[in-house]
Amino acid sequence: MTDAGTGPEASAADAAVVRAQIAETRQALGDTVEALVAKTDVKSRVTAKVDQRKAQLHDQGERVIAQARNAAENARRRPIPIAVVAALLAVLAMVLLIRRTKR
Repeated sequence: MTDAGTGPEASAADAAVVRAQIAETRQALGDTVEALVAKTDVKSRVTAKVDQRKAQLHDQGERVIAQARNAAENARRRPIPIAVVAALLAVLAMVLLIRRTKR
């Protein structure tokens, strides 16, 4: 009796499967090595982090500038409320100074 899986065709198919498994293993091993190299490359990781922080700070600066421009524009459009607030603060400061000097 001859086993159907032991002929030359079966050996070639088995060899192809083994080659495919070897190729997959090599690829996975290569990916793992690349990941380890990336983790151990401290200089590039720090540089990337610094660049990321710079970009965040730049974006925050842009937002602050835009908010300041909006506030200045609002102050130009409505100068009376700002003057009223300034006057109230001045009165409050004077009241506090008077109370302090009476003691």
